[in-house]
Amino acid sequence: MPADITTKAEAFEAVRRAGWQPGDVSEAEMTPELCLVAISESGAALERVPPTLRSEAVCLAAVKQAGWALEWVPESLKSPALCRRP
Repeated sequence: MPADITTKAEAFEAVRRAGWQPGDVSEAEMTPELCLVAISESGAALERVPPTLRSEAVCLAAVKQAGWALEWVPESLKSPALCRRP
């Protein structure tokens, strides 16, 4: 994150406004909530979500936003229900 972003609220707003770019958010700064904000803007952001934060909710949000994000869903979370989501 840029040095001028010092609070969690500022980080959320920056991700919501500009989306994720590689290297913008360190793995230590990522939270499930921040991942959901990024994914709601771009399902492709799932590629940059650490595997430990790729929950069913995060993956579902990514696939709903961009079906091809299924590529980055862990095999253990892939299901017929996930694939049928509009």
